[in-house]
Amino acid sequence: MTLNQIIKKIQTAAESHKMVGKFGVGQQSNLTVENVEYYPLVWLYPDGFNLSTTGNLMTYNFALLVMDRVFESESNVIEVLSDTAQIIADVFALIDNNTQDDEDFELVVTSNASPFYDAKTDILSGYAINFQVNTPYLFNTFHHIGSFADIVFVVCEL
Repeated sequence: MTLNQIIKKIQTAAESHKMVGKFGVGQQSNLTVENVEYYPLVWLYPDGFNLSTTGNLMTYNFALLVMDRVFESESNVIEVLSDTAQIIADVFALIDNNTQDDEDFELVVTSNASPFYDAKTDILSGYAINFQVNTPYLFNTFHHIGSFADIVFVVCEL
C-alpha cells in the first residue's frame, strides 16, 4: 500500500465525519488557516516511515491535528477541546471500521493527544496526536528493477 493510498483512507474517514468542516494534508509549516472557511479542521502531517526488510513491514508515521475556532473571550476553550478530542476518537474509529477487512492496513495509535492553542490569525485550539500505519513491504513488487546498478543508470539517464 502506498502513502497516497493510506492518506486517501484517512481522508475518506475524516471527511465522512459530520462535524469536520475541512481536511488538509501536508507539512505542518504549510498549515495556514487564512483560507479556511469551515471548522473544525483536520490536518494530516506525514512524518516519514520505518522500513523493515527482514519483517517485510513499512510503518508510516503521521501526526493528526484537529482544531476549531475559539471565541476571543476564550469562553468556549473547553468545548473546543471536548469536540476536537471526540473527533480524533471518531476518525480513528471510522478508519478502523473502514479497514477491518484490509490486511494491508493496520492502524496503530499508542501516543497521548497533546492540546494546543494558537492565536496567530484565527484563535484556534485542539489536539495533536501521533500514530502509525503498518503495511506489508512487498519487495517482489520492485524485483523487476534488477540490480542497484540498473537503478543508478536509470537515475543518471534522466
